[in-house]
Amino acid sequence: MRIRIARRPHDQHVNGSLHVPSASSKLTAIMRRLAVSCSLLMIATLLGGCWDRTELNDTAIALATAIDAGPNESITVTIDYPIPAKLGKAGSGNEKPYTFIQSTGVSFRDAVSKGQNRMSRKLNISHRRVLVIGEEMAKRGLRPVFDEITRLSGSRLNGIVVIARGTGSDVLHGVTPIDEYAWEGLREFGKSRGRSLIEIKNVAESLSSQTNDPIILYMGVEDNKDGGEKSSKQIKYLGYAQFRSDKMIGIFKDQQVSGIRWLNGHFIPYELKASLLPGQTITLNIMEGRSTFRPRILSGNKVRFDLEVKAVCSVSGNYGLLELDDMKNIKELSIEISKVIQQSIESAFAQMQEQKTDSIGFGNRVFRKYPR
Repeated sequence: MRIRIARRPHDQHVNGSLHVPSASSKLTAIMRRLAVSCSLLMIATLLGGCWDRTELNDTAIALATAIDAGPNESITVTIDYPIPAKLGKAGSGNEKPYTFIQSTGVSFRDAVSKGQNRMSRKLNISHRRVLVIGEEMAKRGLRPVFDEITRLSGSRLNGIVVIARGTGSDVLHGVTPIDEYAWEGLREFGKSRGRSLIEIKNVAESLSSQTNDPIILYMGVEDNKDGGEKSSKQIKYLGYAQFRSDKMIGIFKDQQVSGIRWLNGHFIPYELKASLLPGQTITLNIMEGRSTFRPRILSGNKVRFDLEVKAVCSVSGNYGLLELDDMKNIKELSIEISKVIQQSIESAFAQMQEQKTDSIGFGNRVFRKYPR
């Protein structure tokens, strides 16, 4: 029997003897293999794909939330979320691609948890656009609710806040003439009427301030037939809710709305009417505006505020055929417009004095100019 011994390629005879690799060579080879294995493992980890994915059909995306006062100091929460199976499909009849779930608890978080227990899908609030708070809940106090909302993981703080006349659930179930979803119409109302005043984060900041009381968009629903026999609950803009600390105590409405905007420095184009003679009505569009507050501390620690208002307007209606080519009429019309704007500012200021609120931050303005 013949036995043949095969040598590895790296085994060599040196001076007639077999060469054995040193310990350092073996260690180097092991380290090289280990480095290659680690590199392959890292590449496999990076190419692993979505390991914690959540299918859209398994998620209930909350788009709007309504909070109302419940019985015995409880809280009722209504959540508006779309039905994934109906999205992108042409609806038939009164079928809508969204639905509501309502639950009541001792706190906001408790009510949401009870609602989650009745849902087959995981609730996701990171896409919530609108938060509607019922008037009774606003009168009870917003601070506890906002404390819970801002602490919730994934809570969206750039959504808008709306105070509802009546219940927030009624407003959330309301409609607008051209929007498919009520929350979408509410968001557009907010964007066109001073979003910086009513974002969740700004309202939360006002609630934590010692010198500034929040004002929040105030809306409601009313029956509207739109020329047909069937009526609908249409959403309507009513003004701004007035707060003292975290409790609603009044409403800025009618001409007070433009007045509070001038005082706050948040100008929004609007329309007004002026008249020089009986039977003559001029409709004007206030296109541009700017207001400047200058606080001054006088002797005896008295504080004075000087308000300068500048406005640019255009005539959109001339009922009574006033001669607008006459410079005398133009000057008289300018004086009349100034009086109308001044009346709106004084009316809003009188409302603040009556309710003892600081809705425009007088204290903050004084502190910024005269810090201590």
